[in-house]
Amino acid sequence: MPEFFQMLCEDSIILVCYLNIHLLYHRYTEMKALSTMMETSFSNSDVQITAKCEKKANKIAWFFMTGAVCVEVGKVIEVFLPLPDQELQTVKLIYNTKYPSRRLHLPIHIPYLDESELWYTEVINGLEFHVAMLFLVVGLIIGNLIPSLIIHIEGQYKILTGYVEQIGKTHRDREGRVVYYINLDTDEYVVEKTMDIPYPSELKRTQYERKIEESRILYETLYVKQLVIFHQKCPTFSPRWFSGNLSGLVVR
Repeated sequence: MPEFFQMLCEDSIILVCYLNIHLLYHRYTEMKALSTMMETSFSNSDVQITAKCEKKANKIAWFFMTGAVCVEVGKVIEVFLPLPDQELQTVKLIYNTKYPSRRLHLPIHIPYLDESELWYTEVINGLEFHVAMLFLVVGLIIGNLIPSLIIHIEGQYKILTGYVEQIGKTHRDREGRVVYYINLDTDEYVVEKTMDIPYPSELKRTQYERKIEESRILYETLYVKQLVIFHQKCPTFSPRWFSGNLSGLVVR
């Protein structure tokens, strides 16, 4: 029974890795579009939020990679570990091999062939190790892409929320200067130049203050338009987008 459950677990992992390769092979254009979108379409205007998302995505990537590498290293070490005599007899009885102490990276059975022969064992182990490395690399790429994308989408909505909270407020940069945003995607803005202009009459001063107020209203309108454009890009990466573009990726 332990041998059965071990092989069942190994076969399940191999099947998942195969599906990942199938996904990458048949949906390469879509997967490439996802990675390109992360590089070109996401806003990096808030450096702190972007850095946090990058750090979180890297942690998940390291977690997957460490786990996969540990499993693979364990499988390689297992090949060279000696088996107890009782287990050797069991393996010899089950697989009908001449040298049960020679173990394969992944147990397989080839009809009319004794896999325990030295030359066959070395060739099969080499091929299995090559395939395992291929599965490992492709599995890490596909497995990390979607979680990383979701994390960065969350960061985009946090950036949008920060901009929305500034509606109706005086916008300032990190140095406390009054600024006017030109492009929210790139955090591009101009700094307000303050200067006192003497007016000979109260009427002209009132007219000047009225123009300033009209300019602020116009800026608020432009600022809200920029928010709408930013928000229109965000739903493109929402769960609805996933259901429309990632459903059926495995089977074309």
